[in-house]
Amino acid sequence: MHVSVVIPVYNDLERLLMCLEALDRQSLRRDSYEVIVVDNGSDDAQVPTELVSRFPFVKLYSESEPGAYAARNRGLLMAKGDLIAFTDADCVPEPDWLENAVGHFARNPNCAVLAGDIHVVRGTKRRAVEIYEEAVAFNPESLLEKQGYGVTANLFATREVFERVGHFDAGFKSGGDLEWGQRVKALGFEQLFGAKVLVKHPAMSSVAQLYGKSRRLAGGKYHLIVGVQERWFARQVAFLKMSLRDLVALPLALAFHLTLDRRVRGFENRLKYAGVAVWVRGVALSENVRLHLGKPAFRG
Repeated sequence: MHVSVVIPVYNDLERLLMCLEALDRQSLRRDSYEVIVVDNGSDDAQVPTELVSRFPFVKLYSESEPGAYAARNRGLLMAKGDLIAFTDADCVPEPDWLENAVGHFARNPNCAVLAGDIHVVRGTKRRAVEIYEEAVAFNPESLLEKQGYGVTANLFATREVFERVGHFDAGFKSGGDLEWGQRVKALGFEQLFGAKVLVKHPAMSSVAQLYGKSRRLAGGKYHLIVGVQERWFARQVAFLKMSLRDLVALPLALAFHLTLDRRVRGFENRLKYAGVAVWVRGVALSENVRLHLGKPAFRG
């Protein structure tokens, strides 16, 4: 089984280097996989070329349409493998990542999609943003079980799945893996979780990073709930319902995080977490209004 690893990148070249170094250390035989990096309009187009040139097993392509899902679709078109793997430029796969994934598919011949595990790695200073990130970190097993999809930070799928289901919806800037996973589930493909198919993901440590992530996630949710509505009136109703829900949730979320939420221990840490969580919801509300006024989706 030959594997094609697809990695979209946009202005994240320092962490892409760590990702490629990790892929260079894979225990799977080198002739059993290829790595495809798709640059999605990084500010300095020459830099990805120079970086990728250090790794002979990596192929570099570019995608001008903004958005990671558009970049992933470009990688899919270039991929030659029977099995397509996705990770992000800021993820660091474990040395046995690919070997364990291939073994999983060999042991489960009916498996079409594999959601790997993601461990969030935080710093030692316990900043408020890191406390929040650790608490709300990806839980791929739960997402697969409850919502029927795997996140593209660590996702494997057979070529047949994409031939039957189609590619990602490039209109999404975030949340496209959920929409694609729903299509996979609707067609009855078997999706499994692989605890030993592991990548590590650094926790965000700055307000600026979390601000950007919050806007992207809000954009994905807006597109999924409001943007898909074809009629003007239906869009207005969907937007109002979503906004009212979010407004009501703000004080309830604050009370919950301070008193009942057990993901964070200690009153000081819980206070930091609650403050960041409410701020994130406020950012999302603001982004939803901006998008509803016709502004372009954020991708930074």
